Amino acid sequence: VLAGLYPAFVLAGFTPVTVLKGSFKTGKKGTALRIGLVVFQFALSIALIGVTLIIQQQLNYVQHKDLGYHKEQV
Repeated sequence: VLAGLYPAFVLAGFTPVTVLKGSFKTGKKGTALRIGLVVFQFALSIALIGVTLIIQQQLNYVQHKDLGYHKEQV
């Protein structure tokens, strides 16, 4: 809930007609920040997908590793 309050207040200050016509201008600083955040989010997503695949491989390895003895005879 708290994470959505700031964007809601910021977006509430814009008139929809101005934004939809494309006459809404942002500064270079705002554009650079937006692009930087998108790149950061994309890189973080790729990293998390990679970590997930590594964890999956490790779990598969542990579950199928030959322990050197027969479980039925223990």
